[in-house]
Formats: sequence, structure tokens, C-alpha cells
Amino acid sequence: MPYTVDDAQRLFKLLGQAVWYTQHLELVVTQYNSLMTFQQGLGDINRISENDVRKMLSTKKTQTLEPLFISMAAQDSLPDRLKDRFRFFIKTRSWILHDCVVDKHLSFKDEKSQQFFYGLIEEYIEEAKALKSEVFNEMEICLKAKVSHYQS
Repeated sequence: MPYTVDDAQRLFKLLGQAVWYTQHLELVVTQYNSLMTFQQGLGDINRISENDVRKMLSTKKTQTLEPLFISMAAQDSLPDRLKDRFRFFIKTRSWILHDCVVDKHLSFKDEKSQQFFYGLIEEYIEEAKALKSEVFNEMEICLKAKVSHYQS
């Protein structure tokens, strides 16, 4: 069964969403990674200048998820409960961006295969959103702890 224009449009929409939400996740991970780098390197977050922040973010902003993850792992700043999820997510990201066409181009041979393929990408999108939320929550916890530390 050949795939239709609607099938291709759905696939392109899902791939676009996957890229979009991956970029959102990368942005939050960049900010979190920068915060952890400053916290571990400077100790007193109040001593960080705006210029320091701009420089760090511009450097980290050019990194993709895998180097950011490696940096967080090296700093031991990522909670253990997220490490395996990130490893799997990064592997899936690589597959979606580099190999899914080669691996799954025949997935349109029948309706069941199409739905399975679409489902993989939809799950990836949901995990990107969930990981972004988790990392954002970690960042909030870190910042709240700093604020309460300085208020006491």
C-alpha cells in the first residue's frame, strides 16, 4: 500500500513537532547546565555578572543535547532519575534526525506499520515535553534553595 499525501503531511508535521520540542528542551537544558556550572564553579551565585551569564549561555547555546548531557553528567548535576531517560531520549533523537527514513521508509506498507511509526514519534514528542518540565523543575528547586539560603 503506497503512502498518501496525507500520510506524508502527518509525518512531516510530527517530525516538525519533534524538532520544535527538542529545541525547547535544549534551551532549558542549556539554562540549567549553565546555572549548575556557575553554582559549582563560583559558589556564590550573587557574584555572577550579567556578562558572565551572557558568555556562558552563548557558548552553551551552540551545543546540542548530547554534549550538554555529557557536561551535566561530568558535573554530576543531573538527578539520577533522569539520566537513563536522557540517554534513551538522545538515542531516539539521533535515530529520528539521522536514521528513521532509512530504517522505517517501508513502514508505510500497511496501516498498522504506519500507526506504529507515528506512535514512536508521538512518544518522543511527549518525552521531550516531560523532560523539559523535569529539568525546569530542577532549576526552580535550585534557585529557590539559593534564595531561601540568602534570606536566612
